Amino acid sequence: MTEPPIERPHNVELEQALLGAVLINNDAFYRVSDFLEPRHFFEPIHQKLYEIASSLIRVGKTATPVTLKTFLPPDLDVAGLTASQYLARLATEASINAPDYGRAIFDLAVRRSLIEIGENIIAAAQRSAIEQPAHVLMARITTALNGLATSNMAEQARAEIGAETLDVVADRGYYDGQEILACETIGITVTLPKPMTSSAKAAGRFGKQDFIYVAADDIYRCPAGEALTYRYTNEKDGKTLRRYWTTACQTCALKAQCTPGKERRISRWEHEAVLETVEDRLDRNPEKMGVRRQTVEHPFGTIKAWMGATHFQMRRLPKVASEMALHVLAYNMKRVMQILGVGGLMAAMLA
Repeated sequence: MTEPPIERPHNVELEQALLGAVLINNDAFYRVSDFLEPRHFFEPIHQKLYEIASSLIRVGKTATPVTLKTFLPPDLDVAGLTASQYLARLATEASINAPDYGRAIFDLAVRRSLIEIGENIIAAAQRSAIEQPAHVLMARITTALNGLATSNMAEQARAEIGAETLDVVADRGYYDGQEILACETIGITVTLPKPMTSSAKAAGRFGKQDFIYVAADDIYRCPAGEALTYRYTNEKDGKTLRRYWTTACQTCALKAQCTPGKERRISRWEHEAVLETVEDRLDRNPEKMGVRRQTVEHPFGTIKAWMGATHFQMRRLPKVASEMALHVLAYNMKRVMQILGVGGLMAAMLA
């Protein structure tokens, strides 16, 4: 029996109320712009309206039902309403709680992403072990979840420090193409190594990194020097992929080191250039990973030493989270006292 599809959590009324708030008072946009993007809205029309409004406001123009109307198709129909009628309705349903509504929309978007990751995991787990070994699947699951966390944490960090741009350095466990793209799109520069999850590489054959992409000719050059040309485009796991291969594999002396199949095929994501930029950035600044380890690993090692072999004393996530927050607070206070002294800390707290 086929399981019914999982419903994507969303709240259309929340989206309408927030858009209305932005349209009647553009200042509301700046209360949510640090963390809310068009992709976080469920309804495509709401994604479009928020994108238009944000573009206008960011260049100093006013976003109102009248100004937005000019950017919409004249024959647009939204639940039986024309563009003018729908925009007017949004203005009448505006909310004064823009930040709360924005964070609720953001939270629902994260939940939808988690469901999508879960469905991809189920689909991948049902494939044959030869196509995707279990250890590779587990690595990709971890990467997908960490990747989702990366862009969300980066957005929150940027909002917290009030910066227009942010430079984020993470380890390979947080690598996820779509989340890297999301970060780069909103001005967050990401540096992290790519995880080695290639089943071909694990089997001792050439990995994708051994194939060189030649952008000018839109081909891949294989280790034997043959050109893998573009063949067709398809979609997989929500990504648009371009597929490349050559017919020279059958007579290639390196075939046994490359593929057990008829020919070796290479997939290229439509936004692969973003990932290549990240790899190039790391190649030019390899010392960043050392700085990350020195900065991040030391505090956690120190805190774990304080906690002892038994680690957390509490049980269940809310209590454990509170316990961890207290450990971090204690670490930060001790660190500040070492740098500024007790007197300096007290003076800063009283300032």
